[in-house]
Formats: sequence, structure tokens, C-alpha cells
Amino acid sequence: MNGATGQARRAGAEAARGVTARPAAWRRTAVLAALMLAAFTLNTVESLPVGLLEPVAASLRVSVPAAGLLVTGYGLTVAVASVPLAHVLRAVPRRHVLAGLLAALVVSSVVSALAASYGVLLAARLLAALAQALFWAVTGPVAVSLFAPEVRGRVVGALSVAGSLALVLGVPAATWLGRLDGWRLPFALPAATGLVCLVTIAALLPASRPEEEPAAYATGPDARRFGTVLAAGFLSATGAFAGYTYIVAFLDRVSGFAPGTVSVLLSVFGAACLAGVSVTAVALDRFPRGALTAAVTVQTVGMLGLGAAGDRPAAAVLFLVLTGGALGPVFMAAQNAMLHCAPGRTDLALAANSGCYNAGIAAGAALGALVLSHAGPRGVFLAGGLLTAAAGVVLLGGHLPGRRRRPAGRAGAAPRRAARPGRCRAGTRGHRRCMDVLRSSARAADSRPMAVAARAGFAARGLLYVLVAVIALRIALGGAGGERQADRGGALGELAGRPFGVALLWLVGVALAGLAVWQLSEAVFGASGPDGSKVSRRVAALFRCLFYGFVSYSVLAYAAGDRGSGSGSSDRQTDDVTARVLEWPGGQWILGVAGAGVVVAGLWVSVRAVRRKFLKDLRAEALSGRARPVVEALGVTGGAARGVVFAAAGVFAVVAAVRHQPGQAKGMDDTLRAFRDLPAGPWLLALVALGLAAFGLFCWCEARWRRVGHGGRPADGVSRRSRAWSGPRRTPGPGSWRRRRA
Repeated sequence: MNGATGQARRAGAEAARGVTARPAAWRRTAVLAALMLAAFTLNTVESLPVGLLEPVAASLRVSVPAAGLLVTGYGLTVAVASVPLAHVLRAVPRRHVLAGLLAALVVSSVVSALAASYGVLLAARLLAALAQALFWAVTGPVAVSLFAPEVRGRVVGALSVAGSLALVLGVPAATWLGRLDGWRLPFALPAATGLVCLVTIAALLPASRPEEEPAAYATGPDARRFGTVLAAGFLSATGAFAGYTYIVAFLDRVSGFAPGTVSVLLSVFGAACLAGVSVTAVALDRFPRGALTAAVTVQTVGMLGLGAAGDRPAAAVLFLVLTGGALGPVFMAAQNAMLHCAPGRTDLALAANSGCYNAGIAAGAALGALVLSHAGPRGVFLAGGLLTAAAGVVLLGGHLPGRRRRPAGRAGAAPRRAARPGRCRAGTRGHRRCMDVLRSSARAADSRPMAVAARAGFAARGLLYVLVAVIALRIALGGAGGERQADRGGALGELAGRPFGVALLWLVGVALAGLAVWQLSEAVFGASGPDGSKVSRRVAALFRCLFYGFVSYSVLAYAAGDRGSGSGSSDRQTDDVTARVLEWPGGQWILGVAGAGVVVAGLWVSVRAVRRKFLKDLRAEALSGRARPVVEALGVTGGAARGVVFAAAGVFAVVAAVRHQPGQAKGMDDTLRAFRDLPAGPWLLALVALGLAAFGLFCWCEARWRRVGHGGRPADGVSRRSRAWSGPRRTPGPGSWRRRRA
């Protein structure tokens, strides 16, 4: 009854929107100009302290890392507060909301300029962050509602161009002015532009209920597409800012440019971003889906090109321009997609997209620090390129046919446009070729070789855990071999010292590569089970693919003779990463939050193991009466022990953040040895070691009974995944080989 009432209310609102007259042309133009100026101002305010950290720190008598929290805290506030604020204010007329957040911007700027202490300045910055968190949620629907649906993409593009100008013009100008006449004047100027926007919007923007605006709801609600765009935006932001955070180090150490040239190249990067946004804005209305895919593809090419050929100056400049040209369009195209596919209100969808993108920025900076200490600047861009490629894979999964249900049309919804000539329409030769390729890929993902590769990977993972458990048990009992590191490097060293050790290393590396490929197929085509097509499971499979790919590379490099690739001390690497993060602006907060996240993840792993959630991924029908209790015991014990080790490592990271001591953070080896220092420590470490050994044995059980590929097919021999791609099964004709064979 409530659903029918909601549909009737929405239909009535849309009918009312259909007859509501738009404001005069000059009023619409003035409001759009004010919104563009507000976007420019807020984006400038966000990055304003970046070039003025030292003057601010000296004036307020704080450290430079503490001053850096003015930027980090701002971004985290935007990421966290976007959706809650949009939900709380969803019924308030948008003129009132925009006037309020612009008033908050004016107050924040004035208080920042007059701040006599660091606490007052930080509070004013967080107030501006709350205003920006809400701004991008409400501006899109308000701006596009003023114009015809045919130009919505260009309106979104105009707002994005204004926002991009902040990095090209606003922040550099504020930095120059601050170094010339003190930091307080640049912090005060946004109050003037914010006041102009406030007066314009309060006077000219019509006041109407949010649900009655023409763009309050999407033109084609699609929950699956919505989740796909959110995941792709997060992955692309993580990959892009993993590299962008260390672009100066890359251009200096890898490309070999002089400091003066690096400054020029950064300006070129900003200009390329502005040009990319301007060009993409023109194409958004014609290619709303293709624009996002194209931007992610260009970003992938640019970042992987920098990682592969960045040591050549000409190639570095080319791929730098490509990366900059795609950075802005990704977010702009994702915002535009929210207006098309949001399953509910578009303002909430835009808030979710903004929050995910800002979370990706923070995650990218942390990932860049982690990879930089292991693989250098080139490795950072390669990792970022792979993450961006993963975003492309997520988008490809969102385009796959046979799974998405077309939503029922709503009253007043705009009819779908007919396919244009030259597009890949159903029934054409191009469409048949595309479907043939996709069906072949799906069959390969469900083939027996893919299942064998996945099962071999589980067996290899189990072997590494068993070896780590053996080393940990030696440490607990004080036996010979306890001097080895109880981590992956120690396990590889243990394996290499055995007869045919090098051959075993090659087998383990290849098996882990097969596991990575299988995880990639899970991300693209979906996993087995009723919830295998969920975006969350696809994204998790992508991250596991990247992780196992990295582990496979380290094992194969170790087998090839590079003893530093797989056997490096996890404790030393953890200390290096922790020290680097603590040097960042707001590094203590970032490390503390990351450590708390590891603690939560470890507890989550343990709870899932105790609740036997792993059984849904096993072929329970194939387990005999004797095997099932053994598999359950191994899964519960091993999963709980693994989660405890993760949670303990997270606790040490939190301690390192609180005490600002990198040495307090511990890798896997030091974490296990820490159990030995507790009361009854050797026995406790022995129990943890036995738990890790149980998890290794459980991995071997997964190699036998996990639902993968061929092993997960129903009785008729055709998997659910292949059937979704292959369409209805055709009866063989009289002359077919099946009939002749019968």
C-alpha cells in the first residue's frame, strides 16, 4: 500500500513538474553563473592551504603536519558528511539550502581570516567543508532543472569547468597573493565571491519543493548502474590520486626534469584537466555512458604509460597530458550519470558519488605511500593505472547484457531515444560480433582450465600459510629455524631451501597468477551464488585480483633470482610506510583511521569465520558426513586466528599513530612475535600458529570443494553465468554433430 502511495505521489509530482514554467532566460543564466562562481570558490577554498602551509604554521605556532590537517580534515569531512546532510535536508527548498551553505562559506572565510588560534581556524575550515559536502549534492539538480533536458550534460559540464578552474587559476593565485601579503588575505577573499553568489541565488532562484524539480528523479532509474558508477568512480579516484600525490617525485626522480620544468609541467597538467573537462562537456548529452568509459580508458592509458615509459621525457609529457585530460572528466561524467540512473532522489545519489570520490582521494594518497616505499614512483603509477583499469572492468560489467532489468516506465518520464544510425543495435552484424566475443569470454571463465587455475591458487595460498605457521611454531617453541621471518618472505625462503625448491617457487607463483585471473573473471562476469552479481562482490574480487597479482609477481621474481622481491622483511616495510605516512599533513589521523579500519576488518573476518559464512562458497552437497565437521572446524579455527592477527596489527598501527612513533607499527612477523611477549606467550603464539596452519589446511579444502567455474555448474552441465550470456539453448538440427553422435 505504501509503495502504491509513493508511486502515486511521484507521478503527481512529475505531472506538476511538466506544467511548471521555467524562469526567464536571463534569470536562468544569472543563476547558473552564480552556481559556477560558487563551484570555483568552494574548490579553491578546499585546496587553499596547500601552498600556504608554512606561513600558516609559523603564524599560529603549530607544526607543518598539524597545518596540513586543514586540508586532510576538510576532505574527510566532505567524504563523511555528504550523504547524511543531503538526507537530513532533503525536504528543504533548494533556494534556502543554497543560501544557507553560501552563508556558511562567507562566515567560514571571515572567521578563518581573523583566526587567532589554530583551533578556531580548523573549526572554520570544517564549517566550509560541511558547506561543500552539501553543495555538490544540490547544485546538479538545481542547475539542470533550469534548462531543457537536451542540454543537461552541458550544464553539468559548465559547473565542472568552473570547478576545474580552481586548480588552474584559483589556488595558484591565492598562493601567490598569500606569499606576497600574508596568508589571511587569500582566506578572506572567498567571503566576497560567496556573498555575490548568495545574493544572486537568494534573489533569482525560484523556491520550490525539492521533489517537484524537473531533475529531482533520474530519467532512467537503474540500481545496478548506480552501484557500478559509484564503484568505478571510487576506484578511478584511488588510482588517479595514488599517482597525483607523488607526481613531483616522479617527474624529478624518474623523468629527470629540473625543478623549474616540473612547475611548468604541473601547469600543463592543470591546463589539460581543464581542456578535458571542456571537451567532455560537449559530448555528455550525446554519449552519457560512453563519456565515463572513455575518460576512465584515457586515464588508464596515461597512468600505465607513465609507469612504463615515464623515464623518457617526451613520453612522460604525452602521458602526463593524457592523465590530466581524463582526471576531471571522470568525476564530471559520474555526476552526469547520477542524473540518469539514480534509483531514488538525484541529490542523494550525487551526495553518494561525491562522498565516494573524496574517499577515493584519501585512499589513493595512502596507497601511494604504501607502494612508494616498496616499488618507487614508477610502481605508484603502475598500481594507480591497474586500479583505474579495474574501474574500467567494473564499467564493462555494468554494460553486460542478460542481467540488468529494465525499470518500469513512470508517468511523465522522458521516452527513450531511438538508436542513432551507426550505433551497435541488436540484430546488426556489429552487435552479433560483440555478443560472440562476450559469450566466448564467459565460456572461458566457466571452463575447466579456469577452475583448475583457481583451485591450484587456493592450494598455493594454503601452502604459504602452512609455512608461516611452521615458522611461528618454531619461534614459540624456540626450535631451530626460529630466526626466519614469520611472513611471506620467510615462507618463500623456507620453500627455496627444500629439494626442488626453485621449481616449487615457480609452481606457487604461476598458481597464484591463476587465482588472480579467476578473481578477475569473478569481477567481470559475477561469482556463483544468488548474490554473485552484486557490485560489492565484484569490487572485492577486483581488489583480490590485484593483491594476488602482486603476490604472484613477488614470488616469480624471487624464483627468478631477485631475492629482494619476495623475501623483504614485512616489519621493515611497515616501518618505512608508517614513517612516510606520519610525515604527511594530518598523517597521525590518517594512520589512526587506517589502523582502526584494519582492526575492524580483522574482527569482521573472525566473526564471519565463527558464524560459518564460508560454507555458502563451498559445494556443501559434495561434502561427506565425515568431511563436513572437519572442514567447518578448520574454517572456524583458521579464520578466527587470521582475523586476530589482522586486528593485532591494526592495534599496533593505532598505537604508532597516537605516539607518533613509526617503530610501534608491526608487520606480520613482529605481530606474531608480540604474542610471545605476553603472559603465557609461547603457548599463546603456539595456538595462533596452529590457527594459521588450520587456515592453510582450510585453503586446501577450498581447492577441493570451492564453487569455482566448472565445479559450480548445475546438473545439466551449463552454468548460470554461461546461460545468461549464451541465451536460449537451441535444439541441434538434423545434420548437426550432436545428432550424428547420438
